[in-house]
Amino acid sequence: MSHSKFFKKSLLALSVATLTSSILVGCGGSSSSDDVSGVDYNGPGSKWDLSMKDDGTFHIDHRPDINSAIDYTVDGTYVRNASGFVSLTVTGGEGADAPTAGSQAWALEVPGYAMMLKPVGSDQLVAMVKAGECPTGDFDANWVIVKQDTSGGNADANNSGRDFAGTFHFDFASQTPSLPIKKALTTGHPTVSGGGIDPGDVTCEDGIMNVPGAAMYLTANGGAIVHTDGMSPGDESDDSFIFGLSQKQILNASDSDGDYAGMLFDDNMSDGTKINPVSLSCTSGTCTGYLVTDITTGATSVDSVTVTLSGSINEIGGDSANGFMTGTISDGFGTGNMICMVDPDAVGSGKKIVSCVGQSPGNVNDMFNVLFVSK
Repeated sequence: MSHSKFFKKSLLALSVATLTSSILVGCGGSSSSDDVSGVDYNGPGSKWDLSMKDDGTFHIDHRPDINSAIDYTVDGTYVRNASGFVSLTVTGGEGADAPTAGSQAWALEVPGYAMMLKPVGSDQLVAMVKAGECPTGDFDANWVIVKQDTSGGNADANNSGRDFAGTFHFDFASQTPSLPIKKALTTGHPTVSGGGIDPGDVTCEDGIMNVPGAAMYLTANGGAIVHTDGMSPGDESDDSFIFGLSQKQILNASDSDGDYAGMLFDDNMSDGTKINPVSLSCTSGTCTGYLVTDITTGATSVDSVTVTLSGSINEIGGDSANGFMTGTISDGFGTGNMICMVDPDAVGSGKKIVSCVGQSPGNVNDMFNVLFVSK
């Protein structure tokens, strides 16, 4: 399914009555000093440009790819609700694939940092970051896979030769990107060799860095969404999306303490149900999460998962890596290994971000993701 068709489907399928509330109170609610207004986001999956205006309206420009002209636009209104998510309602648009007025969708927003739009009836997502600038010096980032290439066994989370998390370095003087650390999800998180980034031509314009085989959508604060191309152009199954955070040292497991809204992906679930909203609470590195069943009220199911961040801090598999924690994910029936990156103070907002990739507790061969943001 193309991303343009997929976004249209996601807007048409979702009822506003089932929208979760958000991290920040926005249009239609009481004011908040944490309100993020006038934010521009962009990201891959074709190319999306999303402007969240301070009057409670949004505008989207969509392109088939970063080098093409706009093929459709979307206008609408949004609400940042109080319990974790953003609701969006379409008021108009132009182009053959523009959704109809009244269509609705929801997303998880990392305030002033990233926007993750959940598709409906599909297991992909539109991942965007706050539009940034091209680098003016060296920079380092942590990363985890949020959508894995499914061709050739690349999505096998129990393969010690497949990397799912690591670090990124950009040498400004030589304009050379590299992946100093690449780690698998198997026990001990062994180093994955080979692959990496071809040190070919690097270009950057308007905060989008093109490196061989990938496009990096950069924030102004060390984060990124990366779209890596597969072997078959136009075939989304062999593309990958990577979420990056700036590197910050973690003092102890309690740096993750808090109550969170989150988005969970479990590749072991049936098609069309792999992405779900979740509510989590973390204490001393142990996080208990519940699927949200009524997004308006915040009601949750009795089924839970437990993320236990009891492994290495600022280290993966013996390699020093500030901002990482390791642990496990369990659903009471099975357990999988997990690698998480933590930002205890995202862009100075006081909000915490925890983004994890792991093995599904239902089947360790399948990938599991959870991104959660403190309320």
